[in-house]
Amino acid sequence: GNPKSALDTYSRSLQADESYVPALHGRIRCKIELGMLKEADEELEFMGEVTEEGDVGAAIDLGMLKALLAWRLHKDDKKTLKALDALVKTHAESLEGCEAGSAEFYIKYNPGFVMEVVDMLLNFVSPERLTSYDPPSQNLKRCKAMLQQLTHLVPGFLHAYERLAHCHYLCNEFQQALECVNKVEMLDGKSARCKILLARIYLANEAHKEAEDALAQALSLDFEIKTKPIYYVLKAKILEERGQTEQALELLKKAFALPGVRKT
Repeated sequence: GNPKSALDTYSRSLQADESYVPALHGRIRCKIELGMLKEADEELEFMGEVTEEGDVGAAIDLGMLKALLAWRLHKDDKKTLKALDALVKTHAESLEGCEAGSAEFYIKYNPGFVMEVVDMLLNFVSPERLTSYDPPSQNLKRCKAMLQQLTHLVPGFLHAYERLAHCHYLCNEFQQALECVNKVEMLDGKSARCKILLARIYLANEAHKEAEDALAQALSLDFEIKTKPIYYVLKAKILEERGQTEQALELLKKAFALPGVRKT
């Protein structure tokens, strides 16, 4: 999208009616996307006063704005999760009474919104696989359940299948993860992210040759993969399994030298 152009459009719309709630929400969202977080936060405080009670759609939009600002501006994990919890509850309540599969249901369900909530919740899920004795966290279980419903209702939603594959991988449910990856590849065989996940699944199953092939395929699909730490970490693990410890260490040094990687 083009948030700058959209911001101009929303601003022009508000010149005609400064209390038009969808335009107010849209303008705040654009400012968040453009990094104008303090301005967006100030407008959000005002929005809490003008949103009409009983307008569930507006309440959901407002809840998402609160969650985004709690995460991006205030860096407050607890506040973000609280906002997301309220958002999920309000969204579920909005679907009550809707006939499953009807146009009204899909409009209120809003697959893109659900995906955005899941993407935010995944920030609070450990990127490491569970050990054999660790139960999945509440956030991981919630993400997996929401994604299972989403992929059932919208079978062609590739990003949802990618995320569901990732959740299955974290839960050590490798067969289910592979099934999700295969569905993505049937619809789009050029997903480098899926190849990376495939490499991780193969490594977890000690299928090192297959992991190396998947990693090479990811690189052929997107050379930018070489700017991601995960590429070097996976490559290093493959080399370590082969006994090439020194080469593995060199790759890990490259990973730590990448921009944005936190040094501790």
